[in-house]
Amino acid sequence: MNEIEQLEQAIASLEEKRSELGDSVVDSAVESIKVRLVTLKSYQVPSEKQRKLVSVLFMDVADSSKIGQYLDPEDVMEMMDAVLQQLAAPVFNQGGRVTRYMGDGFMAVFGAPIAREDDTRNAVSAGLEILKAAESSSQEIESTWGVADFRVRVGVNTGHVAVGGLSEGINMIMGRTVNLAARMESAAPTNSLLVTHSTYRHVRGLFDVVKQPPLDVKGEDNPVLTYLILGAKPHATPIAARGIEGVATSLVGRQRELEELENHYANARQEIKTHVYTIHAGPGIGKTRLVQEFKQLLEYQEDEGQIFEGYGIQQQLDNPYSLLRDLFTRYLDIRESDDLHSVRGKIEQGIGDFMGQDGPQISHYIGALLGFDFWHSPYLEAVKGDPEQLRLTGQYYLQQFIIKLIGDTPTTIILDDLQWGDDASLDFIDQFVRENETLPLLVLNITRPELFDHDRSGGKKRLMRMTVFAEERYLHYQMMRAVTWSIAFLNMQNRCQQSCAR
Repeated sequence: MNEIEQLEQAIASLEEKRSELGDSVVDSAVESIKVRLVTLKSYQVPSEKQRKLVSVLFMDVADSSKIGQYLDPEDVMEMMDAVLQQLAAPVFNQGGRVTRYMGDGFMAVFGAPIAREDDTRNAVSAGLEILKAAESSSQEIESTWGVADFRVRVGVNTGHVAVGGLSEGINMIMGRTVNLAARMESAAPTNSLLVTHSTYRHVRGLFDVVKQPPLDVKGEDNPVLTYLILGAKPHATPIAARGIEGVATSLVGRQRELEELENHYANARQEIKTHVYTIHAGPGIGKTRLVQEFKQLLEYQEDEGQIFEGYGIQQQLDNPYSLLRDLFTRYLDIRESDDLHSVRGKIEQGIGDFMGQDGPQISHYIGALLGFDFWHSPYLEAVKGDPEQLRLTGQYYLQQFIIKLIGDTPTTIILDDLQWGDDASLDFIDQFVRENETLPLLVLNITRPELFDHDRSGGKKRLMRMTVFAEERYLHYQMMRAVTWSIAFLNMQNRCQQSCAR
């Protein structure tokens, strides 16, 4: 009996007891059940199979066979029913559906039959909530049932599946994506959430992760890249695409520049050589869209490169190192609401812990150079009253940290709104590029022509040595973009008319 049938039966039972319970009680209960029924029935789809992009979640109680050694079968069933109901709650809270219960676990899907933009993020968030729910329930399970060390495993994978079929209808989810999700669950350490690369690239930057060794999976030609999800990053949000929600358009007029970006990134990665690439054009030309497309391409790279971003701010133009400060503020996740203690802690942890024995001193010099308050640091006593020495030492430590941070990992540093970049930051970046030409590094600059209205530093001139995105292609681009949007709107209008006709 499926959930719809169960709810319909519950309504019938309540109606039979109307004389005992009273109209107000029955009406209130029936109304809430009917709301759930409407929701479930709206999910129903025809029995024919459909292809959907979804995120599939598997949850399983670890070492569940041992539970039967301590409990009678009836008690095991009663305990598991209560546990699974509690652990499935995060799935519903995050907009997913449990499609199958399997004794000591369940399978859930996000994205079918109704797809949402944040389905993958919701699936991962649900997995983390399941782990928390299991941890908080373990003590109660031990006191109630005598089962100690209650633990679970969770796995998530994202991809296309076949939905539907005559046997189970909407709950019939089949395909390679499902098999990989189940494999993630079985390979996950206890009390952990393991995801595939296809899931990770949809939520990159939103969660703290630890990359795992490639996993051999039966039926897969190559080892599968996997990641442990540790937790959500505070206040992290994905970059929203510009445009109209529900209307997707392809990149037009900028394929050449996108290919050049790809080539420079590939060369930096393969040749282990620093590359600088500058996008130079006025507002409305499509710089932001080009960079977004390029970042999406990087998400598909399986060599796990890293991306850092910094923005020039017009109001901070006269403040030394404001561009670099923005870059490191984003990297260290320093928020405006953070107090002084929190800011220092993030700098000491994010930089100092990375640099070994001298980490505390290095982090304080870098923090002071970038304008954070380290005035009372004991490590800076020797340079108080000597700003030049602070600058030289801070720049040296900053170079060493960036070099170690890059290591042998393909890295892209995106510097946007460079026309508002301060001279000190641009000079430092220019010097770093010149002195470190053998790194797997691509420095991507985005700027308006205002940068060249007055050349305030040699660093700016050198960073512009590779300019692209020529203005003479603007008219062609605008024409192609208008045609593309027109086609998109016509297609959307046709879909609406067809839907209304049905």
